[in-house]
Amino acid sequence: MTPLADAAALTAAWQDKAPGRSPHVLALDWDGTLVDLAGHPDAIVVPPSLSPLLNRLHQPPDRVVLIISGRARDDLARHLPGFAGVLLGNHGAEALGTVPPGAWRRVISEWTRRVPGVWLEDKGATWCVHWRAVESAARPLLLEQVQEFLDAAEDPVYLARWGHMALDIVPRAANKGTALAAWLQRHIGADWRHQALVAALGDDATDEDLFQVVDPQGLAVQVGYREPTRAMFRLPNPAAARRWLAERAVVE
Repeated sequence: MTPLADAAALTAAWQDKAPGRSPHVLALDWDGTLVDLAGHPDAIVVPPSLSPLLNRLHQPPDRVVLIISGRARDDLARHLPGFAGVLLGNHGAEALGTVPPGAWRRVISEWTRRVPGVWLEDKGATWCVHWRAVESAARPLLLEQVQEFLDAAEDPVYLARWGHMALDIVPRAANKGTALAAWLQRHIGADWRHQALVAALGDDATDEDLFQVVDPQGLAVQVGYREPTRAMFRLPNPAAARRWLAERAVVE
């Protein structure tokens, strides 16, 4: 496991980069980053203090909080009543007006029929196939079948890729990185990399797109433990991420 820099080094890097940069932007994944992962998306536990904390951090135009998630925007809003920041759902795909291929649904439906614990989360523009609840003895065969599907899956509009104990099916034109870059360009300008300080926090493979966008001028922070990664900093879990964010709310 690559030893990434810890919270103290992250704070020092933030303080070093912050002077003369505006706005300060926090681009945050949701599941596994701000809240602990759960067996089902509806089973997450959202600390009551989270929305007020994020609102203290979101003080435009100087400080902005964006939550960029694979969840639909309305789902995020349901879990964050009163949140005043920016919500970008479905990996940024909601504005494209596309749906995944029907042939792929038939394959996935066969998995859900044959393997207890597999289920399809249909979010309209994107899908996520979950298998966290599958018994460990049944996983190796299922994962072989998922890999076979990935090897054969070809579509000009959509791609399928590994997520965290899941398969993400998203438009090729949309990912968290492109969604963040588009927002920054639209609201800050073409020179946002040098004007703004952007820190991206995420836990899984889909967040590597965020890390690619913010490096090297910004800060890429992995929450949890996963290799490989572009991140230079690591916070061990969502509780540590919330503590680091709370520190930013106090000092800024």
